[in-house]
Parts: sequence; structure tokens; C-alpha cells
Amino acid sequence: MSTNLQKLLNLKLPIIQAPMANVSNPKFTSMASNFGILGSHGCGLLQPEQLEKDIMELKSLTSKPFNINLQLPRPNLQAEKVKRLSEVEVTELLTEIRKELKLTAPKEIRAKPNFFEQLKMIEKNPPKVFSYCFGRIEKDAVKRLKDKGILVVGTATNLQEALDLEEDGVDAIVLQGSEAGGHRSTYISDYKSGLIGISTLVPLVYSRIKSIPLIAAGGITNGNQVRALLSLGAQLCQIGTLFIPTLESSISLTWKENVLRKSPDGNKNTVITSTLTGAPCRVLENKLVRFLATWEERGVPRNMAALISDVLRNGGHEFGISMMGQGSENDAAKAVLRTSALQLLDAGAVVRRLSSYGNEEQLPYRMKRHQTVHSTGRYVSILFDSSPKVMKELHKTLGFDERVIRRSVVNVADTLKKSSELHVTRYNLIQ
Repeated sequence: MSTNLQKLLNLKLPIIQAPMANVSNPKFTSMASNFGILGSHGCGLLQPEQLEKDIMELKSLTSKPFNINLQLPRPNLQAEKVKRLSEVEVTELLTEIRKELKLTAPKEIRAKPNFFEQLKMIEKNPPKVFSYCFGRIEKDAVKRLKDKGILVVGTATNLQEALDLEEDGVDAIVLQGSEAGGHRSTYISDYKSGLIGISTLVPLVYSRIKSIPLIAAGGITNGNQVRALLSLGAQLCQIGTLFIPTLESSISLTWKENVLRKSPDGNKNTVITSTLTGAPCRVLENKLVRFLATWEERGVPRNMAALISDVLRNGGHEFGISMMGQGSENDAAKAVLRTSALQLLDAGAVVRRLSSYGNEEQLPYRMKRHQTVHSTGRYVSILFDSSPKVMKELHKTLGFDERVIRRSVVNVADTLKKSSELHVTRYNLIQ
């Protein structure tokens, strides 16, 4: 019989906010944990010194459990039948795009952090949960982490990888379904061997592994899916895409808009490509993805993300990168993504924000109209305004209620709790 993770971690809901590099930050993660789900911080791209700072900041922001996630060096699973594009060829290839966007190629390529140095920081500053992806770590390392009281969680995309992780002695396994956004975690063969839908992958692995808790991930957007996956053998569900367009996430407004925006046919076309980062990842298809598609078979440099970081960050809707999972266009997901944006924040934080407007008479009408103080005086529900011109343009081009872009991590978590009803009432953090 496996450990009851929800009880062990004292979670109100059987949900993990997925670790997402470049999206999460200490405030983002701590808000999720403080709400009662397991907050996660994707730290795979952080240098060891910054990783240590972030862990210490998280510990100052929450007394609840949180998860730190690292990425092992990715195995090279692409057969080198043809020579990959060179760095010079990539620069030449993107010359016209950079000219159109008025960008210049990065002069310095950011060095990737050393995984084993990062791991030392995890041992030095133990979080309650440590998860990793893209491979296996040594059994001795698993034991050392567990001896420090850390729950160790590996990531699998198929049955064989899950069996490997069981042998390594991990405490739990994240099962990454084919629907998941971001990088594929497959490490034992071509990524296509791990393209198994989550509703198939969970019972497949559960039929062979019952002593270790399983965590379902990929395309999960509402409470009905959570209940279904729990009935198939998962203990917890890991959700990422729904948390991307929140106030606290670190990524660009363009990326947030792409998660929220309507597509003409009602179906967001996400694809798996290696051409944007040098490793397979599910992203929203746009002009850049289509432009680079012809180079998929030949292959791009393994440091592609660093080579074109300026374009990925500043390329807008058509040339930037927007990692996201499948399913955000279904009706249940829309109920979460387009819900009321009344913000639940600590009253002190609200006062600080309001002070930037001067006195109350200077507040935009929309903000005054929605200002409400809860009877407890502990939380304030408020709709933060933005430039009317900007919000009007968002409403026109994206086709969603202008309030939705301002919602918070806690809104998403709370809405997931109620999402089976497909409607949302006034939020209240006081249970």
C-alpha cells in the first residue's frame, strides 16, 4: 500500500501546481502552497547561488510544504544522421526575423547551470519535496536526499521509465501524459515513445506499480478530470497551464495572452517541436514554429534556446515562445481561465497598491466599483485596473473579459475546487 501523499503533505486539494522554469518564482510558489495545494518552483535554469536564495525566500514566505524541481542534463536521443545546423547558420536563418522585430542576436550565451552543484544546494537547504525530470539520478543520491527528510519525486513518460524510477527508490512518480505543455521528459528512447495520453498512462503504470504514489500530469484543466484520474490510480494531479496567466507568474504578457486568447476555430493548435529550444517541447504553433519546422529532421543546436533567446522573449504572438498543454480551449478550462478576476490579497498589500494611485478619488471608476472589504478585515477583494486603452485592445483582440488577465494564483486553485460546477461564485480564502 502506498503512502497517502495528500495527507502526508497536509494538502486541502489533491493538486500540485506544476514546476515551470521561467514561469514560477518564490511568491508564485508560496501563494499556491499557502492556499493548500503543493506549490512548485521550476529551478532547472537557476545557477546554484540563485537557487539557494530562492529556497531561502520561499521558506520565509511559507511554512507549508513546497517542491523544488531540477532538470537533469538532457540525453541526446536524436540520431546524428545529418549534421545539425551550426550556430552561424541559425544566426543567418533568423536575420530577417530579427530585422522585422528590431532585435539583435545575443552577444553572450548564458551558461547552463551544473545539475550536480544545484543538487548540493538542495541537500544544503532541504525543501519538503524535490522533483526532477529528463532522467534518473544515482540511487545513492536518492538515499541521501531521503535521509534529509526530502520526498524525492521522479518523472516518467512511459511504463519502463516508471519501473526504472521505482527501482531507484523514489517516493513518488510524476506521470507526464502526452498532453502536457513544455519539454518532454522522455529519456530512454525517442520522445515519441512517451507520447501516451494521461488517461491511458495512469492505469497502465498503476497496474504494475502500487507501492509508490503516482501523480498525473498533462492537459488537466478541471475538477472532473482530477476525480477521473484519481479513480484510475493517481493520488495527486499536477496542473501547469492554468497557472501561467496569473498576476504572480514571471513570464511575458504575450505568453499569458496566448493561453487565454480565443483561436478562430476554437481549437488552440499546440505542437511538439525541438526547433525552438533544441529539445522536444509542446508549444503553441505560430509563425516561428512553422518557419523552423523544415529544420526539425536535421536538428538545431542543443543550445538553441540560448541562441535565439531574444526572439523567444520578445517575438510577440507570432515569433515568441508559448509553452502550454492541450485542453485549455475546452469549456471546463474556459470556466477556470475566464472566471471573475476579483483578487484575494492580504489587506496590507492592497493598501500599498492603492497608494500608488494617491487618494481614492483618483482611482479608476472600475476599481472603485469592485472594491470590497471582507467582514473579517483580513482579505480584500478588488479588481485591479490597467490602462483602459490596453484593456480595450485585449478585449477586442483576445475575445475574453478584460478582467480575467488580472487574476491570481489563488483564484486558479480555488476555481479548480469548484470547477465541476462550471460556474464560480465570490471567492473566499477563509475556510
